[in-house]
Amino acid sequence: MKIAGWTTLIYAVIVFIGGLIGHALSGSMASAIAGIGSSIILLASGIGVLLGKRAAIITALATTLILDAFFCYRFMLSFSFMPAGMMASLSLVTLMIQVAALRTSAGSHHAS
Repeated sequence: MKIAGWTTLIYAVIVFIGGLIGHALSGSMASAIAGIGSSIILLASGIGVLLGKRAAIITALATTLILDAFFCYRFMLSFSFMPAGMMASLSLVTLMIQVAALRTSAGSHHAS
């Protein structure tokens, strides 16, 4: 769970920075709000994952899945790696780590 927690925290920082960069480059307030809002949820979830909270990994997973769907959609519209393709790739890696952590916690939860 620690790897998933740290991965989620790092991903949250990247999402936050990306939202601010999106706002700075295009003036998109929606980008800033979505980036900041998502990063707050991810930061709280990442801390919860580090504390071993199962609900936190589920929240992180759901948030990352939504962001991945959004970035994949944007990538399919633009076929531009930056920023949509890169964020879709980072989201997918983060999802895989979170799913692995969820599966591990489910196995240890049932074994107790």
